[in-house]
Amino acid sequence: MNRYLHPLAWLAFLLYYVSEDIVNDAFDWHGFYLAITYVLSMATCFYFFYPKVWTVAIKEKKPWTLVFMIPLGVGVFILSRFFLEEVILKWLTGIGNYRDPYNVDYILDNTFRPISIILLSLVAWLLKLQTEYKANRAILEQEKIAAELAFLRSQINPHFLFNTLGFIHSRVYSADPEAAEITTELSHVLRKAFSASEETETTLREEMEIVESIYGIMKKRFSGKCYVNFEVDETILEKRIEPLLLMPLAENMFKHGDLRSPDLPGRVYIGTEGDELVIRFENKIMPGEPHEGSGIGLRNTRKRLELVYPNHHSMEIQNDSNRFAVELKISGI
Repeated sequence: MNRYLHPLAWLAFLLYYVSEDIVNDAFDWHGFYLAITYVLSMATCFYFFYPKVWTVAIKEKKPWTLVFMIPLGVGVFILSRFFLEEVILKWLTGIGNYRDPYNVDYILDNTFRPISIILLSLVAWLLKLQTEYKANRAILEQEKIAAELAFLRSQINPHFLFNTLGFIHSRVYSADPEAAEITTELSHVLRKAFSASEETETTLREEMEIVESIYGIMKKRFSGKCYVNFEVDETILEKRIEPLLLMPLAENMFKHGDLRSPDLPGRVYIGTEGDELVIRFENKIMPGEPHEGSGIGLRNTRKRLELVYPNHHSMEIQNDSNRFAVELKISGI
């Protein structure tokens, strides 16, 4: 549409001048030709200023150039009108617009006519500048969001990887035979995590597979004494969400939670409330370990939710002396 805007505007100018003659019952073909030449003269003056002159004077901060560019632009209007009407039109029809001889009165009559079109070119340039600014700002915002998400996602894998590799190192060092099997589980988790990080969305089912693989590693790490109850609505597992959203919640629970008792297990809940997806991780706090809920994983998750689901999510942290819970609610997915 933008490429047709200028031709439509000039056509509207032409129709305005022609309609004046029609309304005043003064239409004739010579007047029509004069209207065309006048609009062409205004267009010549308009594009003399738009966009280069205004770009130099305002955007490049060289306002002094207007001292000679405005008189020059007026001269362009006068010369173009003279050429179109008194040379071309007179050659084609035998009649120009002004009577001979052309003197100072011709110049004075045309000196102030282009002022309005010069101002119009300034308004058009400012509107163009504003449109470009908004478009560039939108692009920058999208690039910023993409960059932030890439950075935030990149923090998840190393954070979990280093914790787990430290455990593997200690087990391999003591020649524990389960180390190889745990390494296989870890490879499974990392393969899914790296794959998910390259996508813009993933399914809840794939997210839960990562959580369950982490749980499998932790059970082996603590010789089976790691208890988590999963309450998952199977009917919603094909819903698509931001990749790797559950992984930091699971890692936080396994790192800080006391999951040793089958009577007080951790809890992972995936369900819905109305049109909201509800995700809740809950665990008993490890005795003697403060848990403020401000680790990198949770800060990461909160920031990603703000970027991906602005005004369509909530994240609540419940922390008392014994239990810690993180609850996410996302609407519109």
